[in-house]
Amino acid sequence: MEACGRDGRDCRWENADTYEADLILVDNRKGNLQPADLRETKTTWARLPAVRADRTFPWAVEER
Repeated sequence: MEACGRDGRDCRWENADTYEADLILVDNRKGNLQPADLRETKTTWARLPAVRADRTFPWAVEER
């Protein structure tokens, strides 16, 4: 698995579609951009393979 930034590419929305992610976990805490928001505000979001395949999932990062 390749994480953003490890190959020298910047972790910016402008570069998001250069990663071939087949699954995206989205931080579901209040105040963070969610998939519906990303569709409206980030043109690169729709080009991601995981988004095209409807493979984005909420990620609960709070301690349990």
